[in-house]
Amino acid sequence: MNGVLRILIDLDENKLNHGDIRAWNVMYDKATSEVSLIDLDHAYEINQDNKQVSLQQNKAAILWLLKSLNDK
Repeated sequence: MNGVLRILIDLDENKLNHGDIRAWNVMYDKATSEVSLIDLDHAYEINQDNKQVSLQQNKAAILWLLKSLNDK
């Protein structure tokens, strides 16, 4: 559970939201005890007004950022 919370905190600090947190989108590696979030199709940015901003134009960059946060 701590791994998921850490990822969500990292996303929030970067003004991002996964958009689809459900049990089947959380992966746990038993060998390394690492947690990852998958299925990032619904991820979105949160702007200065705390409003959802579509990431369709920046999806590749956002997916890279989310992956790098998962790899921490």
